[in-house]
Amino acid sequence: MVENLHLHLLELWQLLLSDYVLEEIADFTNKKVATVRGKHKRFKRSRSSRTLLTPIFVKGTDLLEIKAFLGLSYLQGIYKSGHKDLRSLWVTKRRERPIFRATMNLTRLLFLLARLRFDDLDTRIEKAKTKKLAVIPKLFQIDEMLIPFRRRCFFKMYMPNKPAKFWQMQKPIIYARLKFTPVKKNNENLKLANPTRVILRLVAPIIGTNRNITADN
Repeated sequence: MVENLHLHLLELWQLLLSDYVLEEIADFTNKKVATVRGKHKRFKRSRSSRTLLTPIFVKGTDLLEIKAFLGLSYLQGIYKSGHKDLRSLWVTKRRERPIFRATMNLTRLLFLLARLRFDDLDTRIEKAKTKKLAVIPKLFQIDEMLIPFRRRCFFKMYMPNKPAKFWQMQKPIIYARLKFTPVKKNNENLKLANPTRVILRLVAPIIGTNRNITADN
């Protein structure tokens, strides 16, 4: 019964972060790793050796390791250790959590944490010209929402009637691989209002399937 419950929870989690999404993250991260691999100091296994070796933690990642990395991140939150120095979770004292040391080397985790990427570095600059959130659009997009934001940002919005005054407005969609930004085409949809065109494009894959659709505004 417990095993079935754990399997069920894992399947639910994979609906949010599927293997496809995690493999994309692994590929993007590996591109970043490749750009920094040569910057790490190489070493000899022994004084007599002529071969220079790259540190083992400076290697590409894969689907399994990305899942392990996320699992440790979840555990850090579950154990309410987000405010702690990461190194304290890898100490050998009995009171600490051995699962961290058993899952991944601390040096490796810190290396991945600094190189984790959610977009293609080769196309980021070009995408940033037309997409304000060019770093993550391929994987994560959901409904319109306002996020309180006070830092310097060229697309920050000022709304004096809202509690936080300054906001970022985001218009993502649920299915990340479905493009939603309207593109001008010579068809009848151009006569419709912008919100209507967006909704029609979003529901196109499920039109005729007898499903109810709820939208705001």
